[in-house]
Amino acid sequence: MGRSFWQRLTQTAIVILFSALALHFFGTMDTRLGPLDLRLQMRWSVRGETRLVLPPLGQIKADTHGVPVAFCVQLNRIDENLLQSELADQEKPAEYLQTFLPQLRRIFIHFFLVLLLVGAWAGVMAGMIIWGWANWKRWVRSLLLGAVFTGVVLGGVMIQYNQQAFDRPRYEGMLEAAPWLLDLVDKGLAQLDTLGRKLEVMAGNLNRLFTQVDQLDPLARADGTLKVVHVSDIHNNPAAYDFLRRVVKGFGADLIIDTGDITDYGTPLEARMAEALAGVGVPYFFVPGNHDAPEAIARLKQIRGIRVLDNGVVTYKGLNILAWRDPTAKTGKLTATAQELRQAAEELTAEFARLEKAPDLVAVHNVTVARGLLGKVPLVLHGHDHRARIYERSGTRVVDAGTTGAAGVRALENVSQDGVPFSLALLHFDPVEDGEGGRAITLTAVDLIKVYSLNGRFVLERKVVKGGEENTAVSRDLVDGGSAAESDRVHP
Repeated sequence: MGRSFWQRLTQTAIVILFSALALHFFGTMDTRLGPLDLRLQMRWSVRGETRLVLPPLGQIKADTHGVPVAFCVQLNRIDENLLQSELADQEKPAEYLQTFLPQLRRIFIHFFLVLLLVGAWAGVMAGMIIWGWANWKRWVRSLLLGAVFTGVVLGGVMIQYNQQAFDRPRYEGMLEAAPWLLDLVDKGLAQLDTLGRKLEVMAGNLNRLFTQVDQLDPLARADGTLKVVHVSDIHNNPAAYDFLRRVVKGFGADLIIDTGDITDYGTPLEARMAEALAGVGVPYFFVPGNHDAPEAIARLKQIRGIRVLDNGVVTYKGLNILAWRDPTAKTGKLTATAQELRQAAEELTAEFARLEKAPDLVAVHNVTVARGLLGKVPLVLHGHDHRARIYERSGTRVVDAGTTGAAGVRALENVSQDGVPFSLALLHFDPVEDGEGGRAITLTAVDLIKVYSLNGRFVLERKVVKGGEENTAVSRDLVDGGSAAESDRVHP
């Protein structure tokens, strides 16, 4: 009995192996979708994904399912004459692609039937090899086994398939540049005149705004021995790097903490733009946000001077920083669910409980992740919402750097005179006696800097901290590099 069992198991394994190999090498179908000639393929893969192959431009990939197979849709040819003819017949050309959906569903049903036939055919071939030509009953058995195996694989894909995975695809080849370039083009075409006026004004004011940074240098000086620049949400804006370098140099900063979203779509090409930070002159600590996909993070790790912070504590010149990346930075999704944010918050709180020494500050992208530590830590840094501000929650001071890149290409959508400002925060720290014979790092002041590129307006607001309490604030507002209004306000 034992021998018979192992024989059947081996024969079954051979049939399944034949079916798997046949699906990989022969699971191909050529078809036509309107003016498009397509090739559909099934390939075994380490990760379950759907690939859109556009030779010679590259590929668009998305992790759509958990079964380790890849479905490839390759564009072989476009019938330009037919495309132009069909577009001419459409009253609303923008809705042209919607007409393909019913046909596309039929094509994939047909493709799955072809794969079932391939799996069954491979089972028959395996049966002939194992049992010879005469035993047709076992052929039928192996045919059914091959078909069942293929059906289980395809059924698993259909059950798990997630179309929303294409909200955060991966790009390869020349298509790496496509997402954010197309976004820029789309927004630019929608409001071409406004875009032209904005760019003209921004170009004329940029040098003047940087001059204003230099003029405000005396106001931003403090007695703190450690100055930390807090930036966030650069979103591919190269002007942000010039702005940051000016602040670091003019204010004598020691460290930069970036709370995420240095890119828009998380592609390695976008991350490569951050190479400009290699010459900023001070260490750069980066906490990934929801727009920073794993591929972009891997590229950032290769840039000299940038340290990508994994979940945990890092120390710089006595300053203990507890950093926690956005949960989507691991999955590649664009937006975290409420459950994912809740889980990340619980994990951060649990990590905090295990620490022997409380951190001086917590750095996260979305402040929701740090909600369990409000009232337990003195300082939280975050970004994500593009609102530069300093506020207090349950005894914890919270600093939101806003968007150092003025929301990146998103800023083109805002047609107001002020728009979205370039913003960052400059934090001043001093060592103090901790009461136990040692020394601790404490926050003494925060300078919040906002630059409105359209109208030349520059705002610097200072919060001074004494004895753990915010007691004064100084603000200065400059317009056109000339007039300045300065006020002192006393807070309880």
